[in-house]
Amino acid sequence: LKLRNDPHGDQTLRLKQGDEYREYMVDIVDDNAEDYLRSLKVTYSRPLPPGCLTSVGEFHVNYTVAMPWVNPPYVRVTRKVIIEDIDECSLDVAKYQRTCPELVPQCDTAAGAQCRNTIGSYTCQCPS
Repeated sequence: LKLRNDPHGDQTLRLKQGDEYREYMVDIVDDNAEDYLRSLKVTYSRPLPPGCLTSVGEFHVNYTVAMPWVNPPYVRVTRKVIIEDIDECSLDVAKYQRTCPELVPQCDTAAGAQCRNTIGSYTCQCPS
């Protein structure tokens, strides 16, 4: 099994908050690839949210193909997906309003509040 979209060859996909996870799947490099493809199972270490990714962290995607004549009776490759933090306080509001509105800070800057970036989120600091 060979992961698609693995430019560094490290079986890791790096995304940022606000990105959407796209399934790139695997290539089965074998003369019987069509037969193996029928037994391909894709599992995730945690449920994927619909739409944009809002949480920082990582999850794993396992691609498994049954091969009953070998021990163990399958071949598996795992992709690690890392979701990196963004600075919500300096993001392009117009872009994120369209693509991932959950990440747009809700600080009342007109009243003097300041947005403070934190890992995975932000806080609003009200004027004294």
